[in-house]
Amino acid sequence: MRRLTGDRGAVSVLTAVIGSVVLFACAAIAIDVGALYSERRQLQNGADAAAVAIAQSCVRTLGTSSPRCDTSTAPALANGNAVDGAARVALVCGTAPGLGTCPLPTGSGASCDPLPAGAPPYVEVHTRTRNADGSGAVDPIFARTIPGNEDYAGTTVGACARAGYGSPTTVLSVLPITVSQCVVDQYRAQRGGFAPMSLLDSLLSSLLSWQTGIELHTDSGPCSTSSSGQKAPGNFGYLDSDGSCSVTTTVGETLPGDPGNSNPTTLGCTDAYLSSLLDEVVYVPVFDTVTGTGSKVQYHIVGYAAFHFTGWQLAGTSHPSIVTGLLPCAKPTTCIGGAFLHGLQPTPGPISPAPDYGATVVQLLG
Repeated sequence: MRRLTGDRGAVSVLTAVIGSVVLFACAAIAIDVGALYSERRQLQNGADAAAVAIAQSCVRTLGTSSPRCDTSTAPALANGNAVDGAARVALVCGTAPGLGTCPLPTGSGASCDPLPAGAPPYVEVHTRTRNADGSGAVDPIFARTIPGNEDYAGTTVGACARAGYGSPTTVLSVLPITVSQCVVDQYRAQRGGFAPMSLLDSLLSSLLSWQTGIELHTDSGPCSTSSSGQKAPGNFGYLDSDGSCSVTTTVGETLPGDPGNSNPTTLGCTDAYLSSLLDEVVYVPVFDTVTGTGSKVQYHIVGYAAFHFTGWQLAGTSHPSIVTGLLPCAKPTTCIGGAFLHGLQPTPGPISPAPDYGATVVQLLG
């Protein structure tokens, strides 16, 4: 075997040293940078959860004398999405009631994207690294082992989430009905708005002054039958259902309906099913125009209302209002009873530019 000369041996040693440095550098990149990505993902999840929760709290106070947003849940949600249970909420801001103005986007990962044109009311939550010991940087694992990098103290990571609220684009309605736009507008005009969602946390008697009966086939008044297609054939009508007493609709659709005097059991709406919806908020499509008559009627959907369902007087079935104790209308009139209110869809979804008829959904905006 040939022995290495001095120079060649020195080169081999130098190569080994350089190689070890390169390996450490690669380890630092692979592990430390991976830790930064993991930290940012946790912070982003926390910011998302907090922004959605705060936006939902804003919706719950719409229609009250002092609409506001509850920001107190942000720290717990940020911490709960961190593996080590620690994160810092650096800022909560937005255009929702009671919030301060947000800083302009900087283009960094810690900043939200530029605000889209025509954005709805929104909440921003900015989160930053916080360790269990109170420090604010992701501790490096290998980076300090690189020569000349011994004093590296780690990196502070940040994230931003923005959640807005507005009219839903698509709704699963657990009642296959659609309500005339003029009925909703008339209700809002007469009462100065919709009932606050917060009233649902009070006694049912607090909703007494908000009660109404929405009738079928009203032949007089501002929501009368019209063959011109500009007003509804009555105040509400049934939509075709697959027998489940529910229907999914999207703003802008024109949907086939069913004559308003139909027995709801033909759509799957049994007494037991209707009773299960009492004291619940149902989300109802709102239509502005109607074409056809009878079994060929079609409704054009322009938005969604939130309706607190309290009773009914329908073909072949009735139930007194759980608020008044009376039927929502006198026989032989057909109607549903309840109150239009500000209502929050329980799960986030896309916001539409549709008019506000009370139903509201929260969406992450970037």
